Amino acid sequence: MTLPARDKASPARGSAGWAAAAAPGFAHFWLCAVCALCYGGSLRGEFVHDDVWAIVNNPDVRVASPLRNLFLNDFWGKSMADNTSHKSYRPLCILTFKLNILLTGMTPYYFHLVNVILHCLVTALLKYTCEKAVFRDGRLAFVTAFLFAVHPIHTEAVTGIVGRADVLACLLFLLAFLSYIRSVDQYHIGEHFPVTSSPFFFLLSLLLGTCSMLVKETGITVFGVCLLYDFLVLCQKQLKT
Repeated sequence: MTLPARDKASPARGSAGWAAAAAPGFAHFWLCAVCALCYGGSLRGEFVHDDVWAIVNNPDVRVASPLRNLFLNDFWGKSMADNTSHKSYRPLCILTFKLNILLTGMTPYYFHLVNVILHCLVTALLKYTCEKAVFRDGRLAFVTAFLFAVHPIHTEAVTGIVGRADVLACLLFLLAFLSYIRSVDQYHIGEHFPVTSSPFFFLLSLLLGTCSMLVKETGITVFGVCLLYDFLVLCQKQLKT
């Protein structure tokens, strides 16, 4: 007579297991562990390909180089006014390379370590963003973040040191989007332009979005995403009521 009772209890135990796995602290730990497992091998890497031109041969990352050069030159250290310049304007990304050298010297291990840590942070923040703005079920947010963590499309961005531009821009992108959501008055959702309840978070969103753009040019798209979120999500909620 006890066997059926155990069978009936098993779905509950399965749901409890999912709930535990989706709990914020536990889920973030596992997501970071997965990221470390996937990309921990990159810590043994060296400066290769574009890393050499953007870091080893780039005078702007040297500690003695003036900070203003970061905002006058492109990603590879050439003047933006030079006709041969690549026109990749990413001063804040170069600044992180400069800080790497200032703190740990020209050691590839620490450059790779920062990239892996950034990937862990982006994955955890993506889960939080999905919970806040995309899914009502935390389990779906966890699965989405898990797939993001292990997807091979991120290999070049995480394992290549110059790929930090993509990873860091993504982190700032998500922070800017979350700050914008926080700035909207949830009690007035449904208007064409929802009321801003927190000017601080609105300005913070503008600042983080600008920083994302200065890490990599594509970061500017966060402002378009905020507008689309207004129109497709916030404004449409009133139409359904």
